[in-house]
Amino acid sequence: MPLSLKLSSHDNSVFKVTYEEFYYSIDCKFPYHDEDEWKRLILQAIEIGDDAPFLVLHEICRLPASLKLDKAKHMEMYQYWKGAFSSPVQEIVEPACLSYINKHQNKQDTHLKFCT
Repeated sequence: MPLSLKLSSHDNSVFKVTYEEFYYSIDCKFPYHDEDEWKRLILQAIEIGDDAPFLVLHEICRLPASLKLDKAKHMEMYQYWKGAFSSPVQEIVEPACLSYINKHQNKQDTHLKFCT
């Protein structure tokens, strides 16, 4: 559902999620394995504006240690985020983002080597 959420089916009132509410709704709760939901959150962050898209980027890049996600899916999330909006900051943060994604992937690969 887009940023504006209906309060009830009988009420045409809508409210917008604040930056702070959005932050707490995704912090350590990002739906990495639910593509429709993470795409919706990226678009919602863009609607909120300011640096909300970068909150989502932070969640995309920093997978929890307990989560397994293949690199292709991880990169798909990052590429969707990158293509969803334009900001001059994207070019600046991209090397760090890719490094973070690759670092996490390398940790998973190393863990698998030791466990097999």
